[in-house]
Amino acid sequence: MKVFIVEKGFEEHELRVLKEIVGSLVSSKEDLREKVEIVQCPEFCEEQGITIKSQQITRKPSHKKFSGQLFIMFKGGLESNIVEFAQRMGVVGIFPIDRFYGERMEYGEISRFENVLKNVLRDKLSTRFPEWDFKKRIDWKVKLDDKAFQNDKDSEEAAYISLFGDDITHRNVKKTNEIITSVMPYVKELKKFRYKANKTLEALEKKEISNDQNLTGAQLAIGRLNDLTSEMKFRKPVCILLTGPTGCGKTLLAKYIANCLFGSLKTFSRISLVNMGDNLLESELFGSFPGSWTGSSYKVGKMVSMAGGAVFLDEIGEISPAIQAKLLTYLDDMKVLIEGFSDPSGVKVPVLIIAATNRDVRKEMSLGNFRSDFFQRFAYEIHMPSLSERKSDFRYILSHLLQVKKKLLNLSIDEISIAAIEKLEGYEYPGNYRELERVVTVAMMSAKMDGREIVLSRDVQF
Repeated sequence: MKVFIVEKGFEEHELRVLKEIVGSLVSSKEDLREKVEIVQCPEFCEEQGITIKSQQITRKPSHKKFSGQLFIMFKGGLESNIVEFAQRMGVVGIFPIDRFYGERMEYGEISRFENVLKNVLRDKLSTRFPEWDFKKRIDWKVKLDDKAFQNDKDSEEAAYISLFGDDITHRNVKKTNEIITSVMPYVKELKKFRYKANKTLEALEKKEISNDQNLTGAQLAIGRLNDLTSEMKFRKPVCILLTGPTGCGKTLLAKYIANCLFGSLKTFSRISLVNMGDNLLESELFGSFPGSWTGSSYKVGKMVSMAGGAVFLDEIGEISPAIQAKLLTYLDDMKVLIEGFSDPSGVKVPVLIIAATNRDVRKEMSLGNFRSDFFQRFAYEIHMPSLSERKSDFRYILSHLLQVKKKLLNLSIDEISIAAIEKLEGYEYPGNYRELERVVTVAMMSAKMDGREIVLSRDVQF
């Protein structure tokens, strides 16, 4: 196992501290000493196929897949390219070296490094570092580089969610990236389809906006979409299911997946399936022609308008068996059945389906609320952990959230007290990440109203 560090900017005493820490962790096991190596990377690491230089990391064309036994030590602000590299390549840990020595030293940080190292080595070491009794206010756990906030807000948040994952989250990040790699061939076909069908899709939407009930043109356009779909290599849509409690980050993960696959969120659309009648929901998903139900008119459904892109079906566990049946028809052969359309065969259009639910799907199937054949159409499933399952990761989630909110709300707050952190840590958060986000936002606004640049315990309200 190798511990990679960015050589530029590191002092000799910093390297000595790191070597001493690693040495102390393996001192009790003679057979482990040769398995841990600190590697300075001023230029290239040919055997791993990566370049690390002044925090600039690129993947070389001939790179090999990492085994997961890789750490990165950095100094200064954490740049977005390092995070993206870590997420995609299965980096085990990212650690700020300045937390290992001097006035900013945190025994808690050293202890986290120890735990991760032990997990990698699959051994139980006897060394334990006592928790340092913090008495003063501190700044952010890890400082993110300002460049991280120059991109689109949604894609930025999606890219940085669960940055410093605990074991559960780390496995999910690895699984997510494996899924992204697996479905990339399908997405390439989707992009080709979208490019060819773009003008046709625009014509269908213009027909809806203009409220022109002469739908001969729409019918001809649907025929052209069918012709384009027949040229595709794939005959079934790819489906990904995200499960987990409310507020745990399923929407952010869906955006992250879509952004990685398509390069942006321009062809990503979220549909909330909660509290919608079957007729309205059916029209929203599949579209409708006049006469399909009382008051219906021509509408392009999301499954058609987003053809060649990604559709996020949020809270899919809430839909009725009738809608499940129509979705099942689509999942079988990409066929969208439009109510009131003269051709009962409908229109075949490809999309990437990402669905999410806060329900226990397997329990719902046993109760007859969720069709088992519908569930079986989802080739990939990712379970998102609750915030209570991520206690070891909490301060890093908090650090990231504080910095994101500082930028989005244009605040000058740069610090948070230990008392405030401990108060935030002690709450259970039944609303998970979403509730934490609300509490942190209120706390930061409270500090601003008092004219302070630090969040205190009294600012934290549940």
